[in-house]
Amino acid sequence: MVGTRHGCPEPLKGWLEANGQDHLASAGLHPLVTFTLGAAQEGMPPLPADVLAGWALTLVNERVMLLQSTMAYLDRARRAGMSDPEITRSLDLVLPAGQTVTEYSAGLLAEVEDWRRRVGMVGR
Repeated sequence: MVGTRHGCPEPLKGWLEANGQDHLASAGLHPLVTFTLGAAQEGMPPLPADVLAGWALTLVNERVMLLQSTMAYLDRARRAGMSDPEITRSLDLVLPAGQTVTEYSAGLLAEVEDWRRRVGMVGR
């Protein structure tokens, strides 16, 4: 949500502070923004393994939340009476060109099921 303050994940915070980037560590940005900006700073040393692992975990978590939220949005939009063309317009920047809402929804469900299978959550 715009305006929401976020904390800087450890060990990214420690790495930023150790490399003179305290302002990024305390900026309250979304964690993915902080990872991206921190890694892009001129003259920064390579990211250590624990920071990279934290970044990867954040990517996975954000992707799962996006999938779940998008599926809930599609369900609620349909329950609210939105037509597929209305939903398509509302998701113009997300929905792949030429893909129907039904195809998109099926793809999301398949992705969630694949994720659940890979993390051992099948049947839960």
